[in-house]
Amino acid sequence: MRKINFKYEMEKRNTIPAVDKSMKLLTVLAESDESWSSAQLARKLDISPSTCYRILQTLVGRNWLRLTPNGNFTFSAGILPLLKPLSDYQRLFESLGAPLRGLVSQTGLTAKISVKEGDSASTVYRVESPRPLAPSFKLGGSFSLSYGSSGACLLAGLEDEEIQRIVEESSDEVWTYQQPEDVWQRVQSVRSQGFCSDPGLYQPSVFGISAPIQNQNDSYFAALSLIGWEADFMEGKREELETLVLQCARECSEALGNKAVA
Repeated sequence: MRKINFKYEMEKRNTIPAVDKSMKLLTVLAESDESWSSAQLARKLDISPSTCYRILQTLVGRNWLRLTPNGNFTFSAGILPLLKPLSDYQRLFESLGAPLRGLVSQTGLTAKISVKEGDSASTVYRVESPRPLAPSFKLGGSFSLSYGSSGACLLAGLEDEEIQRIVEESSDEVWTYQQPEDVWQRVQSVRSQGFCSDPGLYQPSVFGISAPIQNQNDSYFAALSLIGWEADFMEGKREELETLVLQCARECSEALGNKAVA
């Protein structure tokens, strides 16, 4: 029987369902390269067509969304003032370009930075490997915190009760190549060693090493990850990569200084 997280249930009761649905709708549009119809959004979000229609009309009325010629919905210019803080946020991570480029130059692998967004991790900055066939991750792409080494770095700063909730509520596909025990092992590695590894449990043959980037309060502000193929992390190479990732994470933390307050 599932253990009830009373703290989470209390927080959930203090939310506004209509606002939550509206935010989820905006997230779907933001993560898509195409416009969506009202019917498509209602099915995707599992909400009634009438509720979806009212949300859309409200957002159109605020000029956050607009109706396209084919009857679908997409973002409108009215949402631009909300994006300025996000552009400042993006520039914050772009200021870490030098340490990440140095890491990529030393290793030949892809480096990326992820942040926590709800129960997901989102890639906010990356420096691609110079190799033509290296693994790549979509900027802005999100995935469950129960996945991978970067997810574990972002989980490690949470209370165990909250981690357990996130693990229990993860979708079935999260457990295709791993078990909940693997998530806890990665979290423990971050807490005890300052980094963790993912030996292809997120995507087979794609390996990663991650370390947290800390803010001025020593909280886990973001996760730095180094990504490559299995052969890149063979015994003898892995120890050097771990050292380089830890060093780069420290440089990023120092570079952010008091600018990273979230």
